Amino acid sequence: MPTKTELWEQFEPIARSLGLEIFELDVPNTHSRVLRIFLAKARDALVATNVSADSVEPIGEGVLGEVPTKPAVSLEECAKFSKMLSRTEGFDDLFDGNWTLEVSSPGINRRLSRPEHFEAALGERIKVKFRGPEERNVVARGVLTQFDGETLTVEDEEKGAPIIVAYGQISEARVDFLFTSNKR
Repeated sequence: MPTKTELWEQFEPIARSLGLEIFELDVPNTHSRVLRIFLAKARDALVATNVSADSVEPIGEGVLGEVPTKPAVSLEECAKFSKMLSRTEGFDDLFDGNWTLEVSSPGINRRLSRPEHFEAALGERIKVKFRGPEERNVVARGVLTQFDGETLTVEDEEKGAPIIVAYGQISEARVDFLFTSNKR
């Protein structure tokens, strides 16, 4: 069975050929027989088209309020990537038994697991779970204000103060978009 790193290296050139990059990848295991690939616009493609990856544009008002978005990967781009990937030699034989391929964008409450994910999420509200003092699990929720590759700073909403978290202590992190109602 190929490793996550091996799959990433094998699939990334296909994504790059479409102006995309792999944001995250989940490999089938004993709990899930699904290969999940999350795609994002390639950062260099955004620069080349003069679109900022950090731009925020409202896409509508209503019950959910204004939803900020970065340039999204379209359904057509996911389908094209999926077709190209499934046509590569040996693709059907990557894993034993029956398994399923899912390709999508990471979504608004996207998982943060790599340093570049945290760098791109600066200024956004996140939820981070980590090992705190005495090896107990701690959850912080608030705006990510700093990330230097080794530690991140979250302006914790509950404590009303910044919390510094070592990158290596994080067990799970996600963008935690706050949906609001604009009903009047």
